[in-house]
Amino acid sequence: LNLEAWKTVNMGQHRNDKKDLRAEVRELKDKVEELSESAGGSKKGRRRRAGIRRESTVKFFGMPLYAIAMGANIETGEIMGHAKGILAVGNLATGVIAIGGMARGVIAIGGFAMGLFAVGGCSVGLIAGVGGITAGYWSAGGIACGVHPIGGIPIKIG
Repeated sequence: LNLEAWKTVNMGQHRNDKKDLRAEVRELKDKVEELSESAGGSKKGRRRRAGIRRESTVKFFGMPLYAIAMGANIETGEIMGHAKGILAVGNLATGVIAIGGMARGVIAIGGFAMGLFAVGGCSVGLIAGVGGITAGYWSAGGIACGVHPIGGIPIKIG
């Protein structure tokens, strides 16, 4: 064989090898993604842990005595837990006493808290608020805004 014929034969074989490898890589990627999804992982390959969901069977005014909802719920596709109950604990918490990342209730405790009495990093309390940045009739915190503020930077209103 001359040099040109040799190049044609070998380069053609090389191209076919590349095509075969690419097809095999595609197949493996598909299998990995399929296994990841079936194991509860997201499409990006990060596993999402199952969250916690607990609720009291005892109810007052249609609300459970306690509700706990933290983390993702893989079954419903919920990213963060939203607890609703007399005592609510969760990523989002709504109740008479609410404790969570974002809490709303008569007594609210959390990173961001709203209620009659609120305690948190950022809190808004209709009657009283305590936290880093807070607002309320009575308020105490780094930046406190209200009728009776106490703190590093008190802002008096009214």
